[in-house]
Amino acid sequence: MKVLVTGKNGMLGTYLEELIKENHEWIFIGRNEYDLNDPKQVENMFLTIKPDMVVHFAAVVGGLYLNMNHKTKMFHDNVIINENVLHFANKYSVTKGIFLHLHVYSPLNLLLFL
Repeated sequence: MKVLVTGKNGMLGTYLEELIKENHEWIFIGRNEYDLNDPKQVENMFLTIKPDMVVHFAAVVGGLYLNMNHKTKMFHDNVIINENVLHFANKYSVTKGIFLHLHVYSPLNLLLFL
């Protein structure tokens, strides 16, 4: 099985890469390989890699300070990233996946969306 893992530079991607011992083909990609905000790059990623499974950890992160100052943009970028990966996984018949969306919110951030 060929498994595509997004977010290789993040905490979860780094940890998973150290843990895996299965006899699957694991492909770890990070922001330097593909811009997941760009649908053309995401489609190219799926056409090139042809995964059977996707483990999606990628996200725009930056800590509390960046989040508090760019909360709407960061949230929007993460929605677009998730939409792009999910759309092309579906389009290219990927039948297995783990999608994880983590984001830092302060009480003030939550008020923005209420």
